[in-house]
Amino acid sequence: RAAASDRSRAQTGFRIVTATLQIRRRLARVEKIVRDRFNLAGQVYVHHRFAEYRAMWQEVARTLGASFTVLEEDVWQLELEGRRMRVCQHMVEMDDPVTLEIATRKPLVHRLLRENGLRVPDHLVFQIDRLDGALEFLQKYSLGCVVKPASGTGAGLGVTTHVQSMKELQKAAILASLYCADILIEPMVFGECYRLLVLRGQMVHAVKRRG
Repeated sequence: RAAASDRSRAQTGFRIVTATLQIRRRLARVEKIVRDRFNLAGQVYVHHRFAEYRAMWQEVARTLGASFTVLEEDVWQLELEGRRMRVCQHMVEMDDPVTLEIATRKPLVHRLLRENGLRVPDHLVFQIDRLDGALEFLQKYSLGCVVKPASGTGAGLGVTTHVQSMKELQKAAILASLYCADILIEPMVFGECYRLLVLRGQMVHAVKRRG
């Protein structure tokens, strides 16, 4: 009887925690809508940088002697000697939509890389009402973890770094869940971030993203 009573109390406690997280998630959702609508966070994402990308492509067209046409504010056309290419911000027509979609599905990318003999970070996929496994994962890494949506975005949206406590895990999970029901947790790795652009076996561009 005592064991059954303990289980009942544990289940009640779990339901209360889950309900509280769901309420906090709804409040965070409303806050996100307002912040996104008026850009109160002051963050600069890809879709805010169309003027910068447009200037870059205008310079490309000028250098090549190609024409540059603005089709819409963030869609442009370059034409040279009867050949035409259209660009939408940072996306070009050689970007295969299936490849881009796969790239946004982080657990799938991890699996494909691992199957091809490449190392991937330790990770766990969980949902907002299943934080126990994520907490166990977090406790393995004293330097903290990164919590992010498991799929979608790709622009840093919904990502929280330096997560080290249960309270921080809850907040990070709520934020990530606004973008995807599945949430990914990985160990925090300190260092600079490099992005390399390779075309036909040759590196043509490199970006260093400073912390």
